[in-house]
Amino acid sequence: MLSGCGSITGSDPFEVAFLSSSLEKSNFETVYLSISSKRILKKSSEISKGKLFSLNEISPKIIDVLAIPGGQGVVFNLLSKSGEPKKEIKRFLREIHLRKGIIVALSLGTTLLSRTFSEYNFNFDLLKLKSGNYLVNKELNFIVAPGTIAAHSVSALSKEIDSVVKEIEQLILKD
Repeated sequence: MLSGCGSITGSDPFEVAFLSSSLEKSNFETVYLSISSKRILKKSSEISKGKLFSLNEISPKIIDVLAIPGGQGVVFNLLSKSGEPKKEIKRFLREIHLRKGIIVALSLGTTLLSRTFSEYNFNFDLLKLKSGNYLVNKELNFIVAPGTIAAHSVSALSKEIDSVVKEIEQLILKD
């Protein structure tokens, strides 16, 4: 799920690129999604490789894994001014979760995850996680990782995301 392009005003390009690459290497079909705003869709198209869908063009029923890369666009473009997830996003994420889909959030993407599912009272602090570490809640099918917040190098970020994708594979195998 993209929130535009660029770590300051959209999705973090490193997280998107490494996540896409790692998912493709693991034979996942990557589908790029964004909210229905023409401006955000246009900016998201700058970072996506492949077809980009708005949330109203695709059913959450066909999504097995939803990844939310970080970048400040998550806060600026996916949350309302009150700090709550925009309605179409919240509905989409909740439907994936209801179907036992896996939701992955990197860096600031965790803000969207925690606010969408506030009833679970998340208690994680990404700033305390070291690069390469991540948290998994197998009961909820949630994975969170610090991404660019903690990565001290590009290769460290790439390795962290590869580890997260391996964890996705393990969660899929458990079902």
